[in-house]
Amino acid sequence: MKFKKIQEKKIQGLLVIGFLGLWGGILNKAVRTWPRLWGNDLGVSIRTFDILALLGICYSLKMLWGPFFSLALPSWIPFNPRRFWLSMHLIIFSFLLFVISFCEMFSGITFFLCTALLFMLDGNYSMLVIACQKDTGFEKLRGLPESFCLNGYRAGMTFAVSGALFCSQQAWSWPFLYHCLAIGCVIIALSILFLPIFNSLDLAPTQKFKGISYNFFAPIKELLTRPQIRKIFLILMLYRIGDHLWTPNQELFFLHMGFSKQQYSMQDFWNFWGSSFGIFFSGYCIQKFSVFRVMQWGLSGQMLVFGGLFLGSLSSSLSVLSFLCILQRVLLNFSLTSVFAFQIMTVNLGQAITQLSIFTALAHLNSQLVSSCSGWLVVHLGWSGMIFFSMLGCIPALLYMLYVKKDKNFLL
Repeated sequence: MKFKKIQEKKIQGLLVIGFLGLWGGILNKAVRTWPRLWGNDLGVSIRTFDILALLGICYSLKMLWGPFFSLALPSWIPFNPRRFWLSMHLIIFSFLLFVISFCEMFSGITFFLCTALLFMLDGNYSMLVIACQKDTGFEKLRGLPESFCLNGYRAGMTFAVSGALFCSQQAWSWPFLYHCLAIGCVIIALSILFLPIFNSLDLAPTQKFKGISYNFFAPIKELLTRPQIRKIFLILMLYRIGDHLWTPNQELFFLHMGFSKQQYSMQDFWNFWGSSFGIFFSGYCIQKFSVFRVMQWGLSGQMLVFGGLFLGSLSSSLSVLSFLCILQRVLLNFSLTSVFAFQIMTVNLGQAITQLSIFTALAHLNSQLVSSCSGWLVVHLGWSGMIFFSMLGCIPALLYMLYVKKDKNFLL
């Protein structure tokens, strides 16, 4: 009976992680993709959208205050820090989404300030959710929490994009969609605080404040003094270059190639199932093989698919592009599950938020700088040129991983 209760708690924890990932995916696309889709409806140049990538650098600011989210709260706040900060972030999300709905797209200080703050909140939220994966007690089943979380994220992303496109096609206004999401954030925030199903978040370890040196600098120092840390950082910074050239404007590519909003909404439904297959298959492979090997397989597959998309962009066959889009989602999420597992296996349980914030912030800083070139490539080289450079972007990480693999002391 005791074993059954333990298992039920673990399963509940996985479901909570999946749900948090689901909502995180919706917010991620609302921050990164909704302004592009809204701007596209208004006739804004695709080159203008690159400003979102530069504003996205604010996502990396989470590394400055990541340790703060693990500290024990004052006695008058009756919640675990993980639970409390997730809720507070969602409430602030709600306020900013409501404000930005009244802004003119890509114009005015209010729009750019709110967008920068939304990127920062998105970074903090994702950091908290990734840290929750470390608290589930599935250390012996590496890849399972990552699969649940990432599948939730992909489901949320699919719902956010396909749902928004469908509603836009039905003449729903974009401000109204922002208002609906803002209300949803408040409801989820209150649910996290008060519903017992989220009690698994209380398992997260807390730290008492013992000074800046102990709480903030000690976890960073411990991470930076590890052997092979430079190689780990370089792998994480190189791994998603191709993905981050392609992803920012992928929806606009398919709309440009002839998909209607309703057609792409249906396409995104199949993309989700492709993503789910890639995520769970990656989790299975991680159990059978090393995380590092699975990362190599996924990136190699992505490079081949980008080659196919390059040829598909020249042929304009919607059926071929549809198949390649699904295959790209399979391999992308196959890769992402393994790279998230790679990050999590390198951090300590009690210092998870601080150390993960460093990993993800540095990797994201690099990716946002790369993403800022996506629109420029489309304008000057066309869609096929951007896809070709996305394919080339996979090569540096593959070559470096082959080099690192020769080091027998490296964590494989």
